Amino acid sequence: MSPDLPRERIRPPLVTTQGKRSYEGTIVDKVDPRGRNYYWIGTVDLNFKDIDGSDYHAVSRGHVSVTPLHLDLTNYNSIAVLKKWEIF
Repeated sequence: MSPDLPRERIRPPLVTTQGKRSYEGTIVDKVDPRGRNYYWIGTVDLNFKDIDGSDYHAVSRGHVSVTPLHLDLTNYNSIAVLKKWEIF
């Protein structure tokens, strides 16, 4: 993520964590054109929390943010436990 600034005003890159938002308002239940339900969360303007070391914190101060992300929600500690269960 980089700040919306002229190149000469951009500060050095920082390695950061993923920021967090605060959601306010209500949850709105809607139906998409295919007839599936979806939910709109946070009907009021979304605000980022200004957490030191986060991507938002860096970019809001003129830095480029480098945030390494991954998506693997496997609970590896539970695999060993579950393999001991006699379920199969």
